Amino acid sequence: MSRVLVLGDVVPALPFVFTHVPKTGGSTITRQMKRVFGSDAIAGISSAEPDQRREFLSRCRDENKRYVYGHFRFGDTQGIYDRLNCMIALRHPLERILSLYFMLLRNKSDFASECAQDVRGQGFHRFHDRMVTGRAQDNLICRYLCGEADHRRAIEILQEHYCLAWDTEGSDMAWRELRRTLTGIDVVSSLHRRNAAPVASNPDDVTSGARPSEYSTFLPPESVTLVEEANSADVLLFDWFCRTSDQQQEAALPFLSDGETTRQAAR
Repeated sequence: MSRVLVLGDVVPALPFVFTHVPKTGGSTITRQMKRVFGSDAIAGISSAEPDQRREFLSRCRDENKRYVYGHFRFGDTQGIYDRLNCMIALRHPLERILSLYFMLLRNKSDFASECAQDVRGQGFHRFHDRMVTGRAQDNLICRYLCGEADHRRAIEILQEHYCLAWDTEGSDMAWRELRRTLTGIDVVSSLHRRNAAPVASNPDDVTSGARPSEYSTFLPPESVTLVEEANSADVLLFDWFCRTSDQQQEAALPFLSDGETTRQAAR
């Protein structure tokens, strides 16, 4: 199900900052924002050390960049910007971690390939232990928002500082909300997802890197439990997002046309 959650007003005069948690999607919205503002007015950064991230954000502020995106934390923006349009994409941790696994397979990672030989046995457990827990990548969305695996604090950050959140299927709805505010155009459209991973035609294909049609049934129940227990803060955060988005959309239905996002209902 596609979801978007309007958390506050989008103010066109303020900079837009997209907190891009790895493997949650984000390049689709970034391409659209580039078309609005132009390539000279946007800037992005991949993974970097805290000092490098803050230096990057300070430079973007000084250069008056209109749209800034990358793998920086919400806390990195504090003390640099006074006011922002903060945005984020969210994803269930099972899908996010499996997306990482399949990306590494496509990139010919030796370790991921080793794990793939027994991915529905102990192979995935080995992958999670090394690539997620071992690298402090568990509960990553909460960590990006509040610096720790605390879903309650992460929710507070979203409610206090963010204007828009969406899931990986909701980028069309998020873009509609942004485009309506930035350009006055209100048209439903399907965005092309250039970086979408290929889907496996054979459900027994566990080695090519093509993703399954359903992430939720790819792993046996014990592996799903492993992921959800190790990433329980992100599970709770994502559940809150889904529940709140659904409630917001339901509240808007009597007043808005079919498919309309819920900006008015959030007021």
